[in-house]
Amino acid sequence: MNMSVKLSLQRVWSGRYPAYWDVTPWVTWANGYLFACYRDEKTRGRFIESIEVASGRSTRIPTVCNLVLGSIEWRVYLARIEDARSHLSVTRLTSYDILDSSMSILNQDTFLVEKFKIPPLTEATESEFRLGNQLVDLQTGHSLSNTGKPAWTIGDGYELFQQQQTLCCLDNNQNLMWSKSGWMGSWFQGASNEILYFLVPPYDTLVLVDRNSGQLLAEHTMTNLKKVANRVGGCLDVWNTASFNSTTVFDVAINGYTVAWVTEDNRLHVQNLQTGLSACSEPGEFDLLLSSWWKQSLVLYEVQDDGMRGRLVIVRWEEL
Repeated sequence: MNMSVKLSLQRVWSGRYPAYWDVTPWVTWANGYLFACYRDEKTRGRFIESIEVASGRSTRIPTVCNLVLGSIEWRVYLARIEDARSHLSVTRLTSYDILDSSMSILNQDTFLVEKFKIPPLTEATESEFRLGNQLVDLQTGHSLSNTGKPAWTIGDGYELFQQQQTLCCLDNNQNLMWSKSGWMGSWFQGASNEILYFLVPPYDTLVLVDRNSGQLLAEHTMTNLKKVANRVGGCLDVWNTASFNSTTVFDVAINGYTVAWVTEDNRLHVQNLQTGLSACSEPGEFDLLLSSWWKQSLVLYEVQDDGMRGRLVIVRWEEL
């Protein structure tokens, strides 16, 4: 039976992007809602807006926060970020409850974060979250003891480490699982379940590797790829925050074996690397940049000429 793929586009938000919108997280998904934290152009007040994607209904609540860390189940986590010279100062760790639209401050400590290395908070984040120089209990908001973590954590206690020109993988007992000669840890982008994602120089080839065996699962080169950050985003449980600065725009977005990318002529390509099914949009009038992914819905920025105004566009991938 022949199968085809349909891409549908829905523009859900239009306005002026926040300052540093491309490096400071301000949009996230949570249970069918898209959240955006921004300053209103007319009132200059700052709001967190929740958009129910299915119905298009939206709710705005005033906030002093200007940073969206991410979401877990029915909670969205926000904070306020300020430039503190050599580091970023993050304060007012706040949770927003989607079910009753309530906000509560979890922690008013000041967290020092290396510049442009805001850690992502995902559904895979457990009860403790590292924010800069401290660990935080997300249920109570309490700061915990400061303990280090390995540079390239890849989930379940596994980690990657570099030994000269060889990339090695250790299990949770520090046993060597596998190694790859000529590979670099800086190619590692992130992990989802037991799949590791690498973007290989010249940063237009995506390689999927099995975490347990080191076996190559899939490889795909994206012709005419629009390069903006040499980064892979999307549905990742673990991100490589050690090698990269934080960004809200990506060259490639992944969801399991499904890969999305934008070409230089602003065409969106989506392809399943297992089935070979693919779809491509028409060339866009505005600059398209990949943002985040939730289930079968992908968020893109549609950036206008001045680089500070534009839209948030939801693209749905449907196999027919």
